[in-house]
Amino acid sequence: MPGRPRNPLARGRLALLLLACTATLTSDPGHAEIYRYQDADGNWLFTDRPPPGVTPDTVDEPYAKGRAGGKDLAAALAAQFAPQTPIQQATLAVVAIEHDLGNGSGFFITSDGYILTNRHVVRPKELSQWKSSQDKLNQDAERIDALRAELTDLERQLEPLKEQLAEYEAIRDAITPERRAVLEPQYKQLSKSYRQRKARIAEAQAELRNQERSYRDSRRDFDWKSTASSVRRNFDVLLKDRTKLSALLIEVSERHDLALLKLDGYVTPALTVARGGLIGQGESVFAIGNPIGMSDVTTAGIITGLRDGKIVTDAQILPGNSGGPLLTKEGEVVGVNTARISGGDSVYDAGFGMAIPIQIAIREFPELNQHFSGR
Repeated sequence: MPGRPRNPLARGRLALLLLACTATLTSDPGHAEIYRYQDADGNWLFTDRPPPGVTPDTVDEPYAKGRAGGKDLAAALAAQFAPQTPIQQATLAVVAIEHDLGNGSGFFITSDGYILTNRHVVRPKELSQWKSSQDKLNQDAERIDALRAELTDLERQLEPLKEQLAEYEAIRDAITPERRAVLEPQYKQLSKSYRQRKARIAEAQAELRNQERSYRDSRRDFDWKSTASSVRRNFDVLLKDRTKLSALLIEVSERHDLALLKLDGYVTPALTVARGGLIGQGESVFAIGNPIGMSDVTTAGIITGLRDGKIVTDAQILPGNSGGPLLTKEGEVVGVNTARISGGDSVYDAGFGMAIPIQIAIREFPELNQHFSGR
């Protein structure tokens, strides 16, 4: 057979070489061990450096098969980012949620892939980006109407000039040279004004055609995306390491700005729910999300009070933070960030963030009720 060693010694050396290559490939000396253990509350923690006195399980590799029969995202992310604080640990469970008209945040609330977010994140007609796009289209339509009005006015002004020029041209050959010398400068000025208005009309007509074409294309694209998003069931979710996966929309709350998604086939990092009800005024909290085009951002503040059943905080909650978690300093989730109230009209004006208490979010969905019942 061509290429096959005929000498027994050569065949032996080839076998040894293949064995050495196999050992090199499988040993992977640069691969860190991943350990899994449970804390006092029964939560699974993943790390590449187990604490003293703990005898953890060993997870063979990132994205290894987990208890749910899927890839273990919790172990992989923990190994990659090696969180050192409860807040750093919590960031592993926060995701960005993308759709055609914007983006928001969400977080894993169970280790089998349930994701909490806001209703307005998955139903963009309630999203600020959707309203901004609608406002822009309305402004474009108003500019087109203004240009049409200007064009009509220019055409109306052109007609008297045209008539005056025609009248002079009709009598020019019949009048005396002296009279012609008096009227000729006026004729030239009228001719200049006529040409200028005709040129402006041509520019306005071209500008109007371009704006109408651009508006039609934008309007068609916006309407299509709005219709598609209003019935969309699958959403791209980006993990902390920017891995993109697809999650299914399970339910949208009618009463609250909440929605529940599910990422199937994976063991996921999950936030611990704060016990004992709401924390009090003045206590430290942290908001995690993906605001104004940035990803994996944490802001800090305190609880300032309650308003209409929602938690009020001075932690920065900007567009894109919606759906992310509000956490205690221990990394336990107390609320779902949902809105920002401000005295100014700029996103950067000082204001307060609003979050829906996590107990309300859990009670709203049967899947979570069942998961957390008895705890």
